[in-house]
Amino acid sequence: MEQERYILQRSSNIPNGWVITDTEYGVVVTFTQGQFNDTQKVTLLYDNANLNIQDYARIMRELGDYMANNHSNIIGYTSLSYMDITFDDLVFKPYPYPGCQQASADLGNGYRISVIQGTPFYSNGIDTYEVGIIYCDEFCTVHPYQTAEQIN
Repeated sequence: MEQERYILQRSSNIPNGWVITDTEYGVVVTFTQGQFNDTQKVTLLYDNANLNIQDYARIMRELGDYMANNHSNIIGYTSLSYMDITFDDLVFKPYPYPGCQQASADLGNGYRISVIQGTPFYSNGIDTYEVGIIYCDEFCTVHPYQTAEQIN
């Protein structure tokens, strides 16, 4: 049986804490429940000379995406459906790049969503969007090429 890439378990050292391990890259992140962005502590299980800083940024983004998509209740992530906001509620306005538009919405509890359409971003410029989840004015995760249905 193939090992899962991520292993999530309760922390025995941090009150109300969790530990997620990326078994593929040897990255361990500890955090307090509901405060994923504010309390992360990252440890590398081993030095991987084949990886550069951009690789580690990608690895951390993928880990954050995994947590947001699979364990949002643990990290404190707020989704659109939780706030009774749908894609149709978003109001798009022109973005500074030609042919691009953006909508954003306050989701409460420090979270905001930014939805951008346009080819300079993770969007085909027609019917997919780049979705950024922002917590306390810092990006948490970016979800590329999302359809309106996926955003709901």
